[in-house]
Amino acid sequence: MLVSTSGLLLPLCLVLLIFGTITATDHIVGANKGWNPGINYTLWANNQTFYVGDLIFWIPSSLPFYALESPKPRAGYFTLPFLAAFRYQKTQYNVFEVNQTGYDNCTTEGAVGNWSSGKDFIPLNESKRYYFICGNGQCFNGMK
Repeated sequence: MLVSTSGLLLPLCLVLLIFGTITATDHIVGANKGWNPGINYTLWANNQTFYVGDLIFWIPSSLPFYALESPKPRAGYFTLPFLAAFRYQKTQYNVFEVNQTGYDNCTTEGAVGNWSSGKDFIPLNESKRYYFICGNGQCFNGMK
């Protein structure tokens, strides 16, 4: 008897849910304050430990943070992709990934990427420092 691929998908998902444990942590940047001018995101970041495999949710905010290598998962564990999720009013704000100079000077010159949908998911695949700013002048109001 042949079993379809889609017929195997549900049992596989159930096995992963039963035997696998997600080792990632969700980080909501800025907690309930979100991606707005005048918020101290550096203070928030200093109270967090980030690992590759964690999920970072920007509701939304932008700041530098360092993604550390996760400890090796134990047997039966798996991790999720490391994403920065930005949620914001797309008519007022945007997100730019910049280098440290761009971050320090609030400039988008030489930006690595930019997003403006208001619902952006940005993969953070490396263990390195990331810098995000708002590119429409709000960086000077703390949106970095």
